[in-house]
Amino acid sequence: MSGSGFSINTTGVREFGAQLRGDLDGTLVPESEPITRTFGGGIPFGRRSASAEVQGAAWDYYQQMDQALRLLNNFAHNAEVFIEAVNSVVDAYQHADSLSGQQMRNVIDHAGAVVNAPAVWEQRYENSHGVQ
Repeated sequence: MSGSGFSINTTGVREFGAQLRGDLDGTLVPESEPITRTFGGGIPFGRRSASAEVQGAAWDYYQQMDQALRLLNNFAHNAEVFIEAVNSVVDAYQHADSLSGQQMRNVIDHAGAVVNAPAVWEQRYENSHGVQ
C-alpha cells in the first residue's frame, strides 16, 4: 500500500475476537466460578484460634485471596471490554468512509474508560459474591 494509510485483515481480527470470546466463555469464566465459590466465602482456618498469630495469618490469607479473586474478576471484565472493542474497531474500519478519525478515537476512548472504571467490576464482583 502506498501513502500514509493502513489496512487490516478484518476477518483475522474478527476471528481473534471470536477466539478470545471462546476462551473467555469456555475456560476463564467457568473455571473461575468454582475458584470463587471455594475461596471467596472466607477462610477455613484461624477464626476461632486463641493465637493472635494464627488469627493474623488467617486475616492476611483472606486479604490476599480476596485481592486475587478481584483481579481474576477484573481480568474477565477487561476481556469482555476488549472483545467489544475489537468488534467495534472492525465495524468502524469497515465503515471508515462515513467515520471521522474522532469517531474512531471515541470507540477506543470508551473502551479505555470502561477498563479503567474499577467501580463497575468491583461492584459486580461484590454483588455477585455477597460482599458488603
